[in-house]
Amino acid sequence: RRTAWLAQRGYRVMRFRNHE
Repeated sequence: RRTAWLAQRGYRVMRFRNHE
């Protein structure tokens, strides 16, 4: 799966950006 790192990084980035 190449969405593993994407989900792990995208998930944290999405939540991190949403926190702003």
